Amino acid sequence: MPDLDAARRAVLAAQRAKAILEDPLVAGALAAIKAGMHADWESSEPDDRDGREDAFRMLRAVKVFEQRLQQHTRDGAVAEAEIENKNAAARRAAERGED
Repeated sequence: MPDLDAARRAVLAAQRAKAILEDPLVAGALAAIKAGMHADWESSEPDDRDGREDAFRMLRAVKVFEQRLQQHTRDGAVAEAEIENKNAAARRAAERGED
């Protein structure tokens, strides 16, 4: 990430995403949704194709939501490493008198 402001925003987004993923209320809600949709799917009648499709779509939506937040945490880790690299390069340049 060439832009340090963008890198800092990515780090902040990663922190927020991690907090959301680790929030017990959110984790519990997502687990309950998944369990409910699995139960609906498994107990559906053979001719309830629409019900199974709805359950599948809900499960998929939860998964995509979790994956997106996880991607933010990975992007933040990359951005944090980039910031550290830029800071280290600036320190080395300052030590050599290359301000």
